Amino acid sequence: MRRDILAYALVAGGALVAFIACRDARQAKQMEALTAQVTALQTTNERPQSGPTVIAYRGPTPPPSAMDPADVDRIAGRVAAMMAASAQREKSEVEASPEQRAAARQGVERAGRVLDAAEARGHLTKEDVLQIRRELALGATQEEADGIGKRVAVALNTRKIVREDPKYTMP
Repeated sequence: MRRDILAYALVAGGALVAFIACRDARQAKQMEALTAQVTALQTTNERPQSGPTVIAYRGPTPPPSAMDPADVDRIAGRVAAMMAASAQREKSEVEASPEQRAAARQGVERAGRVLDAAEARGHLTKEDVLQIRRELALGATQEEADGIGKRVAVALNTRKIVREDPKYTMP
């Protein structure tokens, strides 16, 4: 039995030596091929030194995603118009008459009651959202509208109400 084990060990050792020798020979061939490729690349990239190389400079080039100046002007015009409209809204809020402010406060109260009714029913309908929007459009300030929007968000997130139509969620 010892002879068999010794014979198997010798056979396994011989196979291992043959495997390592083949692997080393294959790696040596690959290394020779790579060396030849590197040498060929080095010889093709060598240039004769005939004098200084002149490179033409054309100035800075815009990035490929640069916008057309007409587009920039159009966007700037839209932003200016939006800022002017926002300033006009703020000015009209400041200059609202007492009657307008009273109507706006009543609209916010009615919007709150519509939201209370939706919470009592457990669902927010398209009509509820449209009614809230109409009431807030009577002149509610941004803070008042944000307060109603926050109430809607909290009610939805705490599952006090479920929206019937995803397009009509926030007032």
